[in-house]
Amino acid sequence: AYFGNDPVKSTEYATQLLHLSNKLGYAQGLANAYYCFGNIAMDKGDYLVALTYQNKSLQKNKELGNKTGLAACYNSIGIIYWNQGNYTKALENYLASLKMMEEIGNKYGIAVLYGNIGIINVEQGNVESAEKNYLSSLKIFEEIKSKQGIASSYNNLGNVYADEGKYEKALQYYLNALSLQKEMKNDDGISISYNNIGEIYINLEKPDEALENLFEAVKYQTKIEDKEGLSGTLLNIGTAYFKKNNLVESEKYLTQSLNLSKEIGSLDNLKFNYEALIKLDSAKGDFKNAFRHYKLFISTRDSLYNEENTRKSVQVQMQYDFDKKESLAKADQDKKDALTKKELQKQKLIRDGFMF
Repeated sequence: AYFGNDPVKSTEYATQLLHLSNKLGYAQGLANAYYCFGNIAMDKGDYLVALTYQNKSLQKNKELGNKTGLAACYNSIGIIYWNQGNYTKALENYLASLKMMEEIGNKYGIAVLYGNIGIINVEQGNVESAEKNYLSSLKIFEEIKSKQGIASSYNNLGNVYADEGKYEKALQYYLNALSLQKEMKNDDGISISYNNIGEIYINLEKPDEALENLFEAVKYQTKIEDKEGLSGTLLNIGTAYFKKNNLVESEKYLTQSLNLSKEIGSLDNLKFNYEALIKLDSAKGDFKNAFRHYKLFISTRDSLYNEENTRKSVQVQMQYDFDKKESLAKADQDKKDALTKKELQKQKLIRDGFMF
């Protein structure tokens, strides 16, 4: 088990499992322990450590032929790459996970992967595909009555509508998600919802309401040691203070966010940090730093969104769709061949019968 809301409990469990598995020579236990350590490191923003553990778990699960374990590892690796801003690698791993989930018929996992792929669609500006994937994800979660899945889908759909400038509609989805997360006492989900609500209030030009929600998010992110989430929320707090024309507080929180984003290697948050600092420097009349931050913004943005990355992601998606269609066509042909064979056997029996 991996206890996402309790890093201490997760670490204790993983340590015990690793020790016992080594002692007993239990390969699947080692794979599970590595997976847990990988997720613990990922939640803390230690992506290189997380990737090392997940790859060790992936290798063990490959040796064991454990498709469930492979699907979980591919998904976690995808999340790590997404956090690092490597959307091509993220998509490759999400699609590998989705394929495994479909093979084993795991509806919950399929819904999760639709949601994760939707996130990549959003990052690359493909809002239409994102909404389609999120709605597919929500439909499955509703079918299997997964509150956590429904709440995550609400958040994801809120993100789509926020990107489209439909802030009131987005806000309603975020509030619905927050209600469910509180009902489940999910600290991670609660922090995400508060941050998203705060960001919406920034866009609605309501910085005081934004700060109220953002500081609530900080409480939960600090509690669960979510560095990635915290770096994004600190960025939003800096933006909210900028809206209030409080440049001193704005610089304070933007700097904290920048340093944390560098620490965990989050290119996505770095891009937004540099963009916010350009505005802050300009408002202060510090055009030298504004130009410096502009150059850093451009280089970081290009690292995330260069045409080669986008082209590769499209190719990966197309290859997956093609492979899936080929697989379905083969299955259909195999079924037809089986029916033909059965019919031929039947005809042979009739002919033989007539001969007697």
